[in-house]
Amino acid sequence: MTMTWTGPAAVLAAGAIAAAAGCATQGLEGATGGVGGAATSSTASSGKSSASHGSASSGAGGTATTSSGGEPYPCSPRPPCPSPAGATACVGLADNTGQTKFGLRISELQVFAPKFWLAGSFGGSIPDAVQLNEATCHLDGTGRFNWLLQFDLAAGTLTSGGAKPVADPAEGYSFLTDTVSGFSLAPMVLTVQPEANGNFGSTNSGDFVMPVYLDQAGTEVVPFPIRHAQFTVGTLSADHNCVGSYNAATLDPKNGCRPGDEYPQFTNAGVLSGYILLEDADKVDIPAYGESLCALLAGPEKVLTTTKPGSSELVCARKADGEILFGGDYCSTGYDAGCSDSLSVSAAFSASSVRIH
Repeated sequence: MTMTWTGPAAVLAAGAIAAAAGCATQGLEGATGGVGGAATSSTASSGKSSASHGSASSGAGGTATTSSGGEPYPCSPRPPCPSPAGATACVGLADNTGQTKFGLRISELQVFAPKFWLAGSFGGSIPDAVQLNEATCHLDGTGRFNWLLQFDLAAGTLTSGGAKPVADPAEGYSFLTDTVSGFSLAPMVLTVQPEANGNFGSTNSGDFVMPVYLDQAGTEVVPFPIRHAQFTVGTLSADHNCVGSYNAATLDPKNGCRPGDEYPQFTNAGVLSGYILLEDADKVDIPAYGESLCALLAGPEKVLTTTKPGSSELVCARKADGEILFGGDYCSTGYDAGCSDSLSVSAAFSASSVRIH
């Protein structure tokens, strides 16, 4: 694929992220010119993530972790943090320099849509789950949401999939292959060939189920089915270690180097997209929260939900003809087809190098 972008890579990523955040009424087609670019809310993120996190990286190499005098910032990764010297710009845990097949893990996810993805206690736990569980690197998340990316430059592919929580992230991850609630949890392979300046975007899309774990042991999992998933735009660093960067200069050590609304922990430099079919979402039970994924996505008021027959679980209410009453912001059969059977998915992300076994 030969991309038609012009200008610095950072500006391109910033423009794509702004488009994803700002096209609230255009549907999936409007933000990126393909499936999955729209946002239903520019403030959908909560907890550790916020809409202010979406600025793009300052170039393919990311933000420096040392001051102009050469001294590390108080929140810069340093021993015993296991981030190699070549990967500290995004607190990577492996050095991918010179490799043609290499792995990264999404380190921050700024969700624009669906609107209620981060609603309630379940959604509020997502930013912590995305954040790495490596306290020695000022990253004190739970590490239960592990979205892996494996580039193969020789094959021109990007393999994307989930992984179980691990006790030691520095030891690496393995792609998960399993079946949960009738959904196949397996990685998808997209066609991706980064350009010389690091710009990349998948030329195709795939159906993909992302596992969201509720416990550190990896025994409770919520499958999150995304159709036509794709990486719309991104910027990979020259050393293959980062998409985006870690904001060591602006984080406050008095706050434990934790992110805030005005001071994000990472600067995002990629956009992913797709949609969720509401019928798929209503098949996903979340026993710990007593509702289906569809009921969760229908909003906190629960006015469009009902009790599942023979159970106390909330599911999406249906019309007399069986159609789900809650209307999404996207139509799975085409943007102009007039249906509302799906919810768009749009998010900005950063990613940091890891070992993938």
